[in-house]
Amino acid sequence: MKKRHKIVIDDSYSVDGLLLSQAAREWLLERGVDASCFDSDGRCSLPRHDSRLVECVETLGAMADGEWGWKFIKPTKVDLIVVEIETEAYCIVSHEGREFVITLEDMIFIEKND
Repeated sequence: MKKRHKIVIDDSYSVDGLLLSQAAREWLLERGVDASCFDSDGRCSLPRHDSRLVECVETLGAMADGEWGWKFIKPTKVDLIVVEIETEAYCIVSHEGREFVITLEDMIFIEKND
C-alpha cells in the first residue's frame, strides 16, 4: 500500500495563492512558522504539504479560510481543503482561482515515434 500525503488547496473560485485568515496565521506562528512566510494580504508561502499547514486547516476548518476582495467588491472567503494523494510528486493548477492537484499518475504522455 502506498503512503498517502496530505496537501492544502483552495476549492473556491477566488484569487491565486494560499490565503489564510488571521486566526490561521496566528495558529501557525504559535507553532514556529516564521512571519516572513506571510505577505500583507495573508498569503502563505509554506509548501502545501507542510504538516503544520495541513494540521492548521484540519484543526481550524472554515476558520482558516482567508478573505479577498477589491475596493468595490464585498469580501469573499476562500474554501481551504485538505486532499490526499498517493505520490510524493504533485503540481497544483488553478482555474479562476480554484485549485486542483495533478500527479504524474494523472498525466497522459504521448510518445513521439517518428
